[in-house]
Amino acid sequence: MNKSLYDIGDELRDISARLDELDPNDAESENLLHEWMTRLSHEESDKVDRYVYLIKETEDRAVSAEARRREFQAKEDAAKNLVRRLKQALHDHMGATGRASLVGNDFRVTKQKNGGRPGVDVLSPSLIPEEFTKVTVSPDIDAISSALEAGRLIPGVELRPVGSHIRIR
Repeated sequence: MNKSLYDIGDELRDISARLDELDPNDAESENLLHEWMTRLSHEESDKVDRYVYLIKETEDRAVSAEARRREFQAKEDAAKNLVRRLKQALHDHMGATGRASLVGNDFRVTKQKNGGRPGVDVLSPSLIPEEFTKVTVSPDIDAISSALEAGRLIPGVELRPVGSHIRIR
């Protein structure tokens, strides 16, 4: 029977409870429980190993997928950069020849102004009047955490417990 880790854990807890109730003079019951405990321990060990093999295999697939993603991202970036350079070459040619359009055998290329507002270059931020600035307020998480750890009560926040994870060796 293929048991889950939960099933094995439940059975191990059940055995532990039965061992507490066992009559120390009943050798047959003690031997049966010991054999059951040994079998479940082996099942648990096998199950843990299968979990870890699956984890490692999945981690390897993730690493491979990440490498392929980076490879495809590099190809996408290269293609977009080529398109940008080719368009810039046409734009530069039109500017150099003073033309607003070019006509090919299959396509017509026209030079158009970009839409939207004109861009703004900030040359000296300290000279900008206050009415043209934004102030952003955000919580200082490090200061809040230190204060909470020191026992201070701060309205609107609470200290979250540190989580845990598994380490495979």
